[in-house]
Amino acid sequence: MNIVLFESAGKQKYNAGSKARRDALKIAVNSGYRHIRLFDNGKARLVIALELMQGCFRAICSAGNGDNILIQYPYRPMLLNRILFGVLRVGRKIKKYDVSVLIHDLLGLCDEISEDMDRTVKLKNELYMMRSCSLIYHNEKMRDVCENILPAYSYYILGLFDYLYYGEICLREYCDMPVVMVAGNLSKDKCGYVYELSSVGGVVFDLYGANYAGQDSENVRYRGKFSPEELILQLDGQFGLVWDGDTVETCGGANGNYLRYNNPHKLSLYIAAGVPLIVWKQSALAGFVEENGIGICVDSLEELPEVFKTLNDKKYRKMITNIERIKEEISNGMQLRHIFMDMQIKK
Repeated sequence: MNIVLFESAGKQKYNAGSKARRDALKIAVNSGYRHIRLFDNGKARLVIALELMQGCFRAICSAGNGDNILIQYPYRPMLLNRILFGVLRVGRKIKKYDVSVLIHDLLGLCDEISEDMDRTVKLKNELYMMRSCSLIYHNEKMRDVCENILPAYSYYILGLFDYLYYGEICLREYCDMPVVMVAGNLSKDKCGYVYELSSVGGVVFDLYGANYAGQDSENVRYRGKFSPEELILQLDGQFGLVWDGDTVETCGGANGNYLRYNNPHKLSLYIAAGVPLIVWKQSALAGFVEENGIGICVDSLEELPEVFKTLNDKKYRKMITNIERIKEEISNGMQLRHIFMDMQIKK
């Protein structure tokens, strides 16, 4: 029996990360996986560690030879991951099951680290911890940087995160001054660029998310914070922005640089809402956006006023049409389902 290990839900969070993990669980269960609870969020770390070990032992007892145990990575603190992989590695000496890892984030790529060498060492340690597992990378760029450091036992490419949603969405219409939506954690530490958006004239920005500490201006409006399920109904602008770092000029710092390798879940949110995208030209998904004609790629947000002058209703309608097929895929969980089907074929 295939098994998915997953923690119980804690408090409702105003970010897409918790939905990404819950959606993966639903897709796995609907694909025939049995859910075994790892631990309850919100408890003391020692209790969580003990519950995690108990969950691993239940999975080992339930798994048969050739079965797959699916893990969602990472957990914090890192100790939980070491316990999780360590126990399952010992269990494989008794039973010949497989372990697959759906990577949500690689800490060696996204955490603030002082020197490049330290980053490589941290990433290598992460990959070594998962050395006997099948890894599900976000995209080819994440795969390339990881495989060059430490090749995986086997791997799959996700493409995009699914964003399960079956309800209505706002109808999009182009206008002379498009509204660009920014969804996510709006803290200064996470995305300082948000606090510079008022300098980008001729563009209106609508902000959605927690931890916003700024003030509304002529072209920047804070719309509030919502759960992922509520947020998709609130997105009534023309474009969804995928940007990170501390400046509108480029995606810099650890958070901005991470866009070179990862697939942000907010991109899937925008696609599920039928919203064309604005992404950094050097991000991992810039090629995907350009090839599929579902948005705009820029080096700097300061380019947007001039870029918008080249758009019209016909071009915008084409983006909406192009995004519809991809929307159907991720709204119904097909990205991860394809991975599960590939796993079955390789058995």
